[in-house]
Amino acid sequence: SRITEALQEFLNSFFSVDSRFDVGIRRHSTPLADFSNFNAVENLGKSLFMIHCSTCHGQDMTNAVMRVANNGLDLHYTDQGVGGITNKPGDMGLFKVPFLRNIQQTGPYMHDGRFATLEEVVEHYNSGIRMHPNLHPSLKNPLYPDQPKRLNLSALVAFLHTLTDGTFLEQKRFSDPFRK
Repeated sequence: SRITEALQEFLNSFFSVDSRFDVGIRRHSTPLADFSNFNAVENLGKSLFMIHCSTCHGQDMTNAVMRVANNGLDLHYTDQGVGGITNKPGDMGLFKVPFLRNIQQTGPYMHDGRFATLEEVVEHYNSGIRMHPNLHPSLKNPLYPDQPKRLNLSALVAFLHTLTDGTFLEQKRFSDPFRK
């Protein structure tokens, strides 16, 4: 229990607040405004994020709205996610919704690492979402509920890059203690 507590305290010390997104929030008080420190593509990507992605990931990057969700990676999963633990049909194919701070540094992406780049992730949401009984409602086509949405999120990658906090990433206290 003491090791678990020590690990929890260490992880809770990871506090990233100096990304360009954070600067924009401080200047504008809301993630919904166009940020003066973003270019047009980054603001478009942020707008697309707020419309299509924040229902799970949250608007301000401080906590995820959904803890777990199915994002249409597969119709049949080898790894059943939460359902593999609970054996409940409604939990099959549900996986942890990740925080997106410093996301460009954390590839490969998805629970199984199937995507090497953020561009591949975005392409999944543009054209690769597969129907699944537990697909998150925000990814279903509202006109044809038995079909997934096809999103046009081309500007999203530019926004995701604004979530990188270089100051946090360069802190020596978080560096690899085994690397010389």
